[in-house]
Amino acid sequence: MLGASASASASASASASASAGGGVVPSPGDWEGIGPHGLPLSFELAQRHGRIVATTIVVAFPSSCPASARDAAAVALSGPGYFGAGGRPVTDLFGLPAASGLTGTLDGGRVQLGGAFGSTVEGVLTSLAPRRGPGCGWPRGTLTWRVRPARRMRVADGSWRGTVSGSQINGSISFTVAARGRLVTSLSSTVTCRSANGVQMTQTFQTSPAEEFIGAGGAFHSQTDADLLDGVPTTWSGRFAAGAARGKLTMVDPCTGSAAHAGFAARRA
Repeated sequence: MLGASASASASASASASASAGGGVVPSPGDWEGIGPHGLPLSFELAQRHGRIVATTIVVAFPSSCPASARDAAAVALSGPGYFGAGGRPVTDLFGLPAASGLTGTLDGGRVQLGGAFGSTVEGVLTSLAPRRGPGCGWPRGTLTWRVRPARRMRVADGSWRGTVSGSQINGSISFTVAARGRLVTSLSSTVTCRSANGVQMTQTFQTSPAEEFIGAGGAFHSQTDADLLDGVPTTWSGRFAAGAARGKLTMVDPCTGSAAHAGFAARRA
């Protein structure tokens, strides 16, 4: 889950953008960014009424120490906007002119990723980094993403439901996709097993918000800092393709109390 320090630092990131240069109009379409330790950024630009606008922005902030790309909390910004060449002018939080970048709100605070587009198909955007203790491996001061247009697999927003099937556990799985196929925002699973004496037992797992980034190729996964059920980590990974999602789930077997591995398959409900 996104920590308060990450949210607060993102809201203050406008100061990092005030000195950045700009002037190039970026191409409309899907853009993907890679930050330190693989930290993702994904957004969509469109052209409306002769101006470039942002329709969706999903940014991930680090949530582990030491740093790991898998342990990142991805969130969608409300009221997404683009500013700079080809778009609307904007000033930063201190009233100074800002060059170009993205803006939105998170938990009621303004978030700004400022920087510059060096050409129509490349750019650099920066935000202040969350404060972490020594040895965490995240660059001090700022987080910087290099962004480029990319073809993104279309994943339908809304509820997805399916089945879990394994040698020890079977059941159902459901999750919610948002931000134009960029986020898994919640996930739940109910599994059953049959004990050695023939008694059927049930276990349910639910996480919300899940804050899981869906990559341009459709892959998603839980963080390694997993929720525990009876001392057993619950983890999963999957991929969207051809209107379906398939993956692997590990959670406690309620009959034995040990970890059980199963596959899952789901479709848009």
